[in-house]
Order: sequence, then structure tokens, then C-alpha cells
Amino acid sequence: GKAAAAPQQAGKAAAAPPQPPASAGPSPCEVEAAAEAAEAAAAELCKAREEHSREAAELRVAVENLERERDFYFGKLREVEVLCQTKEASSPLGEKETVTVAEVLSILYKTDESEEFQPPPAEPQ
Repeated sequence: GKAAAAPQQAGKAAAAPPQPPASAGPSPCEVEAAAEAAEAAAAELCKAREEHSREAAELRVAVENLERERDFYFGKLREVEVLCQTKEASSPLGEKETVTVAEVLSILYKTDESEEFQPPPAEPQ
């Protein structure tokens, strides 16, 4: 029985309708269009990358400037603190020695060595 079944299966396979040939892939026009689209996308990505790099460089400079300004004003605050502590430590027991406005203003309006930060202009009175 098994030997007789094998020739019948072989005959059934031969009787199946022929399959259309497998696609040979995209047409040359489709390949060219896809390549052009990829090139356009790559150019757009390069342009966006350049813009982001420029923005990142500008932000780095802004951060550096803000850090220098922060340090500059923190230094002024620290000087006022030291002035107050010095006055407090040098006063005799029970007496309060006050810090004058002129002393504080002299610290606040002092410029840095590079003269990058200047005191604000005096307001007319």
C-alpha cells in the first residue's frame, strides 16, 4: 500500500497549476525614487544636525557666562557676609557695631578684574 501511494502523490504535485515567477524586486524607477527620497532625508537630517550643533554651542556660551556672573555676585555676597561677621566679632560685648550702607555699596559696586561686569548707572534723583 505505501509504495502505491507515493506515485499518486508525485502525480498530484505535477498536476498543480504553475506558480507565477517570484518578483525580481523593485523596478529601476522605484529604486531611483527611493534613493532620491533617502538623499533628501539625509540632507535634511544634516541640516538639522548643523542647526542643533550651532544652538548647542550658543547655549554652552550662555551657560558659561551665567556661571561667571553667578560666581561674581556670589563673591560680592560673601564679602558682605565677611564684613558683617568681622564687625560682629570686633565689637565689645554688649555693643552692636553696625555695617554702614557705604561699606556695603562699596562691595556691591566693585567691578571684577576683567571689568566684564560693571555697576549699574546711577539713577537720577
